[in-house]
Amino acid sequence: MDTKSTLLVILHHANEVTDHHLEGTFKLMKNAVQRVSSEEIDWHLMNGLSDEDILLLLLLHDTDLSVQYRPSHIEEMVRFIVELGNSYQLGPKTYTLH
Repeated sequence: MDTKSTLLVILHHANEVTDHHLEGTFKLMKNAVQRVSSEEIDWHLMNGLSDEDILLLLLLHDTDLSVQYRPSHIEEMVRFIVELGNSYQLGPKTYTLH
């Protein structure tokens, strides 16, 4: 299983297609994923969590993100990233968070 790499690719893609003002936020999210071991991420996957659930869990428990964002904002970020991943199959677009 390579869930950690998958999550990092998803974040990289979302960063590429969104407004450049969000780069700092995406860097915090990537750092949050990188701080967690692949084994821990795969453990969550093997216990029934989806990639989206794992990403949400990692970001909610990251100190750097939780100091700057409310849990509801982190949840919205994850939802936005997942929607970007789903819509990317229709063709690359540029998105901006409001």
